[in-house]
Amino acid sequence: MKMNLMLAALAASSTLHAYDYSVEFFSGVVANMNEDVTYKASDGTDIEMKDVGLSTKPFTVPYYYGLRVSIWDEDNSAWEIEHTHQKLYIDDNDLPVDSLLTHWEMTDGFNFFFVNKAWKIDEYMEGLRVRVGAGLVITHPDITYDGVRYHGNGHGAITYGGGYDLSGYVWQAGLQKVFDITENWYISTEARLTYAGAWAEDESGGISDLQNRAFHFNFGVGYNF
Repeated sequence: MKMNLMLAALAASSTLHAYDYSVEFFSGVVANMNEDVTYKASDGTDIEMKDVGLSTKPFTVPYYYGLRVSIWDEDNSAWEIEHTHQKLYIDDNDLPVDSLLTHWEMTDGFNFFFVNKAWKIDEYMEGLRVRVGAGLVITHPDITYDGVRYHGNGHGAITYGGGYDLSGYVWQAGLQKVFDITENWYISTEARLTYAGAWAEDESGGISDLQNRAFHFNFGVGYNF
């Protein structure tokens, strides 16, 4: 019995050490395409905003950032879990002047939670990575309608609740260049495209129906275990 347990432990250990792990933290800038956004107020009013500009303001609190954990196999492919804290603003001056909607943003988060598949393609260029991913959107609207601000108090998208709701889906594709600094530490740049669709409900019961097509240019730091 003890021998069987020892063999099982050795097998598990050898499997574990067949993988390499990395953790990355990144920020960057985002270019969002203009979108059609509909706000369906709780009083039954539909407010349609055609081809309206969306911005991220990445260096305005709360900041735009991302965190990614990768598990690399011997074939130079990886499964990854990623959180990107995307944000969306509509300028107050771009809201319909004849409506009761006077402020619209999702800045405690238009949060992306991805499961990615990534590949090292060093044969084309040392340190080159490509990835695709899909996941869910958790939103936290901050809406002012008819003079009342609707903004739930929560403790972050990972804790969920308190104004944070599962509100949609997201896809991404990206190309990354890694620059080794030491045996373990590296920095990186990455270009990503994301597409998300969401139907976000605020504290009044109003619904924001929108899409977000965005180009992300990220810079980050990572550590290989």
